[in-house]
Amino acid sequence: MRIDTRVAPLLTILAACVVGYFTLQLFANVLLTIDGVTRGIVERSITHIVGWLLFGFLGIYSLLIIIRIVFSWVMDYSNRILRFLVKVTDPILEPFRRMIPTLGVFDISPIIVLLLLGFLQTAVRAVLLS
Repeated sequence: MRIDTRVAPLLTILAACVVGYFTLQLFANVLLTIDGVTRGIVERSITHIVGWLLFGFLGIYSLLIIIRIVFSWVMDYSNRILRFLVKVTDPILEPFRRMIPTLGVFDISPIIVLLLLGFLQTAVRAVLLS
């Protein structure tokens, strides 16, 4: 695949913005999880500890799905990293793939799963902060 040299700088900027956004999201989720678990330990609240660990897990799992999507566009499925991502994310994605038809060549099941994980993560956070 050949990229036109006139759009290459724009693609680089776009890629940097996307990577930066997801890095910030991961960093924020990790910090919120550490803060929540630490507070749960100090308050001796097993509910808060488990809840914040669940919050962190949902964030990292969402990030793994996004990385899998991006890597599947640019990597061969024989790549070890992509095989690992497929093995980790397929247990959640496969049931949705069976239920949701593709739109032409586009599989929208990862988008639906990401939305559901986002709603679940927001709900967990709202319950923990209330």
